[in-house]
Amino acid sequence: MNKINHIEVGNRIRIKRKSNNITLEKLAEMCDISVGFISNIETGNKSASLETLYKIAISLKASLDYLVFGFETDDNYIIPILDNIKTHNPTKYTQLKNTIIVLAEHISEI
Repeated sequence: MNKINHIEVGNRIRIKRKSNNITLEKLAEMCDISVGFISNIETGNKSASLETLYKIAISLKASLDYLVFGFETDDNYIIPILDNIKTHNPTKYTQLKNTIIVLAEHISEI
């Protein structure tokens, strides 16, 4: 298992924040955390919880994969998987679809 490099995570957050023209102050406000904490995350001096990283990712319109590991995911990969499940097992497809709907409804609670 790879260890998370907090300096690289911070660099990616800073790059994404600046590319979105968001100030430290605005990002801190959007994530309901202090400016100092965001600054410490960006410099790699502090690590963020998964909940905080999720808030940052949502605020920056970035994926957690990008912030933590440095690569973007392509959500289009899920469509062929769902199509395959739907073709071979319609019951499992319905169960999976309903699970995704429930998750999507509760994602804002994180």
